[in-house]
Amino acid sequence: MDYNKITIDTYNKTAKEYAEKVKELVPMNELEKFVNYVPKGNILDIGCGSGVQARHLQERGLQVYGIDLSEKLIKLAKKESQNSFFNKMDMRELKFISGMFDGIWSVASLLHLEKKDVPLALSEAYRILKPEGIMYLSIKGGKGESLENDERYGNLPKYYSYYEPEEINGLLSEANFEVLENYPIQYDDIYRIAHPWYNIFAKKK
Repeated sequence: MDYNKITIDTYNKTAKEYAEKVKELVPMNELEKFVNYVPKGNILDIGCGSGVQARHLQERGLQVYGIDLSEKLIKLAKKESQNSFFNKMDMRELKFISGMFDGIWSVASLLHLEKKDVPLALSEAYRILKPEGIMYLSIKGGKGESLENDERYGNLPKYYSYYEPEEINGLLSEANFEVLENYPIQYDDIYRIAHPWYNIFAKKK
């Protein structure tokens, strides 16, 4: 079963509704922290969605490139952040030259991959970062992985992988990243209350 295609189909079917909801869900504390880590340069927004976070990063002086596999979300992103560059692209096969980016911003994207594919995605992230480049990830806390119906969006299916801190730290270490920060946040809004989220800042060794 192609879990990735199922997830992307759901995002395409719910793109406009999703774009409206995520406008209020930008992790601004982490975004400001990321800008302190990476005050200038090229940023890759992996899983850019509708582009609202790319716009915030662009407004802070960063040149943002955004990728997503949902063509409908990419279309919305091009309207949301018109000074950024957006392309439909798979995080497991990044079509950028090595060492192109100063930082990677990736909110709630790695969690949609099957765990067997995560080492490849992290390897690609490592490749396109400059030495000592910074990567920010947000993931859902927990154990296991499965296809689940998303009650927020018509009960349509998406694939989710869950991570405890030690597990994601180990994967990052194996990919030659140094974990700088890894801390949980338990959101209290109705869209993210089911699981704690982990915010991770890592540096390319």
